Amino acid sequence: YLGNGTKVELPFNSHKKLNELLELGKQTNGIRLGNKSVSFTVKIEVENKEVGKTVGVDIGMNTPFASSDNKHCKTKCNGHTMESVCCKLSRKKKGSKGFNKCCEHRSNLIGFYKNQLDWSGINVLRIESIKNLRYKRSSSRYLSHFVYREFFESLKRTAELFGVQVEEVCPTYTSQRCSCCGWTRKRNRKGKKFKCGKCGYAANADFNASVNISLDLPAIGKVERRKR
Repeated sequence: YLGNGTKVELPFNSHKKLNELLELGKQTNGIRLGNKSVSFTVKIEVENKEVGKTVGVDIGMNTPFASSDNKHCKTKCNGHTMESVCCKLSRKKKGSKGFNKCCEHRSNLIGFYKNQLDWSGINVLRIESIKNLRYKRSSSRYLSHFVYREFFESLKRTAELFGVQVEEVCPTYTSQRCSCCGWTRKRNRKGKKFKCGKCGYAANADFNASVNISLDLPAIGKVERRKR
């Protein structure tokens, strides 16, 4: 019913995601009407987990998710990767039907990556606190379509459903810092390979960064970095 008491019947098609949410909670009375859509609200009662492990997640273009429990997600979904979708987006005119379709494809791909995480044993999920990443920096049209914020928001929504606490940590030098001894130097990382120049620890660069994110380490400031 509208505010003036007028009854309006709206036919709609339910989908898998809505059915899953209705199994977990109860639909509220209010709805939101859009130009081409109807949005429903589902109230879900979730208790935060008391027991579990703390997992850090490093996000990137080539390796969408790398977690500190040494689990890497599959990069390809039906032959597409985040890199290929962003390349396709860079060739589309912003606001066109093709552009909007590619944005939807990108969101679906993020969901595919996120669902590969094992949420059952996680108590706390730590992610990078990235703000103003490209502020006053020149970046290609291709890189501008890689959206960190959409990745993080998708992770947060799923974490709420599983009762997992989300913590944001400072991302400074996490990719250059040795997760074994703490030695931080730009030369430690070369592409996807990480090798500490002090203790000799070697690992996948994304995995090393995710371990640093999972640990409760103090942030490295510019003063400390200049002192090497």
